[in-house]
Amino acid sequence: MHIRKLRTNHIETPMGYTFDPLTLSWITESTGKEQAFARITISTESDFSTIVYDSGKGQLDSVAFHPDIDLMPMTRYYWQVEVTADDGDSSQARSFLKRGKWRHLGPLHGSEHHLTRHRRSSETLILLRLFRLESIW
Repeated sequence: MHIRKLRTNHIETPMGYTFDPLTLSWITESTGKEQAFARITISTESDFSTIVYDSGKGQLDSVAFHPDIDLMPMTRYYWQVEVTADDGDSSQARSFLKRGKWRHLGPLHGSEHHLTRHRRSSETLILLRLFRLESIW
Protein backbone atom coordinates (compact mmCIF):
# COMPACT_ATOMS: atom_id res chain seq x y z
CA MET A 1 0.00 0.00 0.00
CA HIS A 2 1.10 3.52 -0.77
CA ILE A 3 -0.45 6.75 0.58
CA ARG A 4 0.25 9.87 -1.46
CA LYS A 5 -0.95 13.43 -2.05
CA LEU A 6 -1.57 14.33 1.58
CA ARG A 7 -3.29 17.72 1.50
CA THR A 8 -4.56 20.25 4.00
CA ASN A 9 -7.41 22.28 2.51
CA HIS A 10 -6.18 21.15 -0.95
CA ILE A 11 -2.63 22.46 -0.30
CA GLU A 12 0.50 20.42 0.34
CA THR A 13 2.18 21.49 3.64
CA PRO A 14 0.50 24.92 3.92
CA MET A 15 2.00 27.59 6.15
CA GLY A 16 0.39 30.77 7.41
CA TYR A 17 -3.26 30.03 6.71
CA THR A 18 -6.37 29.97 8.85
CA PHE A 19 -8.23 26.75 8.22
CA ASP A 20 -11.97 27.16 8.60
CA PRO A 21 -12.88 24.38 8.41
CA LEU A 22 -9.78 22.21 8.54
CA THR A 23 -9.97 19.61 5.75
CA LEU A 24 -7.50 16.74 5.36
CA SER A 25 -7.30 14.50 2.29
CA TRP A 26 -5.12 11.72 0.87
CA ILE A 27 -4.97 9.17 -1.94
CA THR A 28 -4.35 5.49 -1.26
CA GLU A 29 -3.02 2.94 -3.75
CA SER A 30 -3.48 -0.63 -2.56
CA THR A 31 -3.97 -4.22 -3.62
CA GLY A 32 -7.26 -4.17 -1.72
CA LYS A 33 -10.55 -3.11 -3.26
CA GLU A 34 -11.32 -0.36 -0.77
CA GLN A 35 -10.26 1.33 2.45
CA ALA A 36 -11.51 -0.73 5.41
CA PHE A 37 -10.68 1.92 7.99
CA ALA A 38 -8.36 4.84 8.63
CA ARG A 39 -7.07 6.82 11.59
CA ILE A 40 -5.89 10.45 11.77
CA THR A 41 -3.62 11.69 14.55
CA ILE A 42 -2.50 15.31 14.93
CA SER A 43 0.45 16.39 17.04
CA THR A 44 2.41 19.53 17.87
CA GLU A 45 5.61 17.45 17.85
CA SER A 46 7.21 15.84 14.78
CA ASP A 47 7.79 12.61 16.73
CA PHE A 48 4.09 12.52 17.75
CA SER A 49 5.00 12.50 21.44
CA THR A 50 2.17 15.01 22.11
CA ILE A 51 -1.09 13.98 20.45
CA VAL A 52 -3.70 16.77 20.31
CA TYR A 53 -6.24 14.90 18.17
CA ASP A 54 -6.98 11.24 17.51
CA SER A 55 -9.89 10.21 15.29
CA GLY A 56 -9.68 6.58 16.32
CA LYS A 57 -10.05 3.86 13.70
CA GLY A 58 -13.12 4.31 11.54
CA GLN A 59 -14.62 4.95 8.13
CA LEU A 60 -12.93 8.27 7.40
CA ASP A 61 -13.52 10.16 4.16
CA SER A 62 -10.18 10.34 2.32
CA VAL A 63 -11.48 13.12 0.05
CA ALA A 64 -12.51 15.55 2.79
CA PHE A 65 -12.03 14.61 6.44
CA HIS A 66 -12.83 17.40 8.93
CA PRO A 67 -11.22 16.80 12.34
CA ASP A 68 -12.94 18.48 15.26
CA ILE A 69 -9.99 20.49 16.56
CA ASP A 70 -9.31 24.16 17.32
CA LEU A 71 -5.90 25.14 15.96
CA MET A 72 -3.81 27.66 17.88
CA PRO A 73 -2.35 30.65 15.99
CA MET A 74 1.28 30.49 14.83
CA THR A 75 1.54 26.78 15.66
CA ARG A 76 2.94 23.99 13.51
CA TYR A 77 0.92 20.79 13.51
CA TYR A 78 1.97 17.40 12.20
CA TRP A 79 -0.68 14.98 11.01
CA GLN A 80 -0.53 11.31 10.23
CA VAL A 81 -2.96 9.08 8.41
CA GLU A 82 -2.94 5.32 8.91
CA VAL A 83 -4.96 3.33 6.38
CA THR A 84 -5.89 -0.35 6.26
CA ALA A 85 -7.47 -1.88 3.16
CA ASP A 86 -10.10 -4.63 3.11
CA ASP A 87 -7.38 -7.22 2.33
CA GLY A 88 -5.35 -6.26 5.43
CA ASP A 89 -2.76 -4.22 3.52
CA SER A 90 -1.83 -1.12 5.56
CA SER A 91 0.41 1.93 5.52
CA GLN A 92 0.86 5.35 7.11
CA ALA A 93 2.04 8.76 5.90
CA ARG A 94 2.77 12.14 7.54
CA SER A 95 2.47 15.78 6.62
CA PHE A 96 2.36 19.13 8.43
CA LEU A 97 0.65 22.50 8.43
CA LYS A 98 1.21 25.79 10.20
CA ARG A 99 -1.65 28.00 11.22
CA GLY A 100 -1.30 31.71 10.58
CA LYS A 101 -1.54 34.61 12.99
CA TRP A 102 -4.79 36.54 13.15
CA ARG A 103 -5.10 39.68 15.15
CA HIS A 104 -8.38 41.45 15.81
CA LEU A 105 -7.88 45.22 15.77
CA GLY A 106 -11.30 45.95 17.29
CA PRO A 107 -14.17 48.12 16.12
CA LEU A 108 -13.35 51.24 14.18
CA HIS A 109 -15.88 53.82 13.00
CA GLY A 110 -18.84 52.06 14.53
CA SER A 111 -19.65 48.96 12.48
CA GLU A 112 -16.37 48.49 10.62
CA HIS A 113 -14.16 45.63 11.82
CA HIS A 114 -10.65 44.87 10.64
CA LEU A 115 -8.84 41.58 10.80
CA THR A 116 -5.22 41.55 9.77
CA ARG A 117 -3.40 38.40 8.81
CA HIS A 118 0.37 38.43 8.95
CA ARG A 119 2.36 35.87 7.02
CA ARG A 120 6.05 35.77 6.20
CA SER A 121 6.77 34.36 2.78
CA SER A 122 10.47 34.62 1.98
CA GLU A 123 11.17 38.23 2.96
CA THR A 124 7.71 39.58 2.22
CA LEU A 125 5.14 40.54 4.81
CA ILE A 126 1.67 40.07 3.41
CA LEU A 127 -1.22 41.91 5.00
CA LEU A 128 -4.75 40.90 4.26
CA ARG A 129 -7.55 43.07 5.54
CA LEU A 130 -11.12 41.93 5.65
CA PHE A 131 -13.85 44.47 6.15
CA ARG A 132 -17.37 43.94 7.33
CA LEU A 133 -19.58 46.93 6.79
CA GLU A 134 -23.17 47.11 7.86
CA SER A 135 -25.60 48.95 5.62
CA ILE A 136 -27.02 52.19 6.91
CA TRP A 137 -30.65 52.68 5.84
